Amino acid sequence: MSMCGIMVDMKEKDEITGKFTKTHDKSRTRIYFAWQRMKQRCYDTNYSAYQYWGGRGIKVCDRWLDSFDNFYDDMGDIPKGRSLDRINNDVDYCKSNCRWATPSVQAFNKRISSKNKSGSVGVFWDKSSNKWRSVITFNKKTQYLGSFDTMQEAIESRKTAEEGISLE
Repeated sequence: MSMCGIMVDMKEKDEITGKFTKTHDKSRTRIYFAWQRMKQRCYDTNYSAYQYWGGRGIKVCDRWLDSFDNFYDDMGDIPKGRSLDRINNDVDYCKSNCRWATPSVQAFNKRISSKNKSGSVGVFWDKSSNKWRSVITFNKKTQYLGSFDTMQEAIESRKTAEEGISLE
């Protein structure tokens, strides 16, 4: 086939454009779009949030990088109300580290802020009371869990609150 007068085969076309080779009839589906966005986050330096994925060294495994079919074989269709989530946010996109998760599950699966001194999401030092505080946010509502003398007590209250919430 010819593209702008240059003869290329179908594999080269896919590498150049990412659009022309279709072998799966899924190029206009949510799953295909999820695969493209995953790669964009990791490799498109012009992507507005690149710094949070590719900029931190997050990559897509070799099996998925150039093969939507492999990605689809490993992950299957996207269940309603879910999106692609990395189980460990410091590890690359691969079968063993990815799942289809609800927004609630993803809300708990966040990297700890570099400003966080406790090492635990939702636990922070309150200067005004000289106590550790614990909070949890679920369905866009933040619940205050209490003030504690020790960081460990605040962390335990947060863990107990997480265990009491059904995420699925």
